[in-house]
Amino acid sequence: LRQRIEANTPMLAGRAKEEAFARFSKSLQYLAQAGIAPNMAVPLAINAIPNDVIRDHYHKLVGSLREGVPLSAGLTRVLQPNYRDMLEVSEVTGDLPGALQQISRMAEDNLERKTKLAGMGLK
Repeated sequence: LRQRIEANTPMLAGRAKEEAFARFSKSLQYLAQAGIAPNMAVPLAINAIPNDVIRDHYHKLVGSLREGVPLSAGLTRVLQPNYRDMLEVSEVTGDLPGALQQISRMAEDNLERKTKLAGMGLK
């Protein structure tokens, strides 16, 4: 119930979604660095999301990710446009782990910023 409230209350949802994406992207980064194929790594990374409601939402959004489909295309509904662009470039250059590392660092910075703002009573 608490997780459903977090996911659906506007003031809490932003932080919960940022935390979910930060955990997801960090896990995906580690799995990519370990050489796990994206179509296998994505479901594993989704399982790192702490909120059940958001985790189920991610599973539905990326359920169509299949072998041979670029990661950037499979995660279109999860990624912000600038993150998707970074993944597309990395798919061409062959540096997916590097791009995921950058994305996860940016996501963690966004989470930290939102947490500080929420502590000050700002969105």
